[in-house]
Amino acid sequence: MKGLCHIQQHSIKLNHVAPVSDLSPITAEISQSIASPEHQKPSAKFVDRMVGEAGLYETPSEYVRDLIRRDMELRDGQFMQEAILAGYRDLAAGRVFASSGDFKADMAVLDGKEA
Repeated sequence: MKGLCHIQQHSIKLNHVAPVSDLSPITAEISQSIASPEHQKPSAKFVDRMVGEAGLYETPSEYVRDLIRRDMELRDGQFMQEAILAGYRDLAAGRVFASSGDFKADMAVLDGKEA
């Protein structure tokens, strides 16, 4: 229960700074999900190891923000990788043309080829 108490202490502290009524619906839903009994045991122990003096983060919210930021970076990287691969596939399939240097004109050429 030490982990659970640790999280609840931080939640109270955070709610004091920003009342629950001021949270966005998504943030409130995340807070409720984290606090639900079925998630408390394994996740509370894990968060307890990640937060505090011995952990990498000062507060649970700092840890969650970092997880979200990393997920966003990962997804952005995957999008870029897919776009680069699509370009290579187009090149390999001969779907190329000489650019005019005018982006709008080039897009019009591409739209005409797709139709």
